[in-house]
Amino acid sequence: MISIKALLISIVTMIFLGLIFELIFLFVDIGYNSLIKSYPFTESFRQAFNYLFVLFGLFFIMSTGGYLTALYAKKYVVAHSVFSASVICGIALYATSSGYDFTLMSVLFVIIGIAFSLYGSRAYRKINNEASL
Repeated sequence: MISIKALLISIVTMIFLGLIFELIFLFVDIGYNSLIKSYPFTESFRQAFNYLFVLFGLFFIMSTGGYLTALYAKKYVVAHSVFSASVICGIALYATSSGYDFTLMSVLFVIIGIAFSLYGSRAYRKINNEASL
């Protein structure tokens, strides 16, 4: 049975956390720009820093969504997690892309987002199983 409650809670949470993360990323990027003005040699690390920061944020957002999905969905947890992560990745790609073409980075974004969501749901199940023993 599909749990609309689990899907809505996870999707709304991931949207809220994504918007908060965008705000944090904006502040960090502004700080990094002023760091580059003072120390120009740090500019070569900018792209790697951005990718790592976004990967960490994606992990936090999607695993939290997967955790909440597993918390509220009693059956078909994997399907619920994959669906909610796919919806969020679709929204994010639609909001940020200028065209409708899939690039390697967008495909990796979707795959990694779904994997992190599944990790969050698995973490909930592991914690829940250990608590019941």
